[in-house]
Amino acid sequence: MKRRAAVIGLGHQALEDHLPGLLASNRAELVAVCDNDPDALRAQQDTHNVPGFTRAADLLDNVAPDFAIVAVPHHAGRAVIEECAVRGVHVLKEKPFATSLPEARELAAICQQAQVQLMVTLQRRFNPLHASVVQLLDQIGTPFLIDGEYTFHTDDPGAGWRGDVS
Repeated sequence: MKRRAAVIGLGHQALEDHLPGLLASNRAELVAVCDNDPDALRAQQDTHNVPGFTRAADLLDNVAPDFAIVAVPHHAGRAVIEECAVRGVHVLKEKPFATSLPEARELAAICQQAQVQLMVTLQRRFNPLHASVVQLLDQIGTPFLIDGEYTFHTDDPGAGWRGDVS
């Protein structure tokens, strides 16, 4: 049985990772999309022949998906997760899971109380460098500690989607 999936937020991650992943899955089917940009919404609605909504609550009420992939700007994530939890819709949240530790704890509690599974994505796990570790375990031996660091250069760490560094 395929699970009915909605994508809320049609930015880069949704277009490059989540929609192709859903379309290639034999366990899920795309049943609706949502974005507050009418042009982006219309394009995906037409491409995938699914209903489109500009408000997450309207999508959830009218389509009732089994789960939603939430790929909205960081500041909007909490409200969408809460809308899903109220309706019993499981959530796959594009990183970050929350904008602060207190918010993360609150969202986890809200979803636990609603018996909603709340998951977070991290697409870097499919990076060939990371994926190759499994193939090297026979040469490495049994790991007892793994430490990782992800760095990148930016002139302004508070710019764009990254948010405020203060």
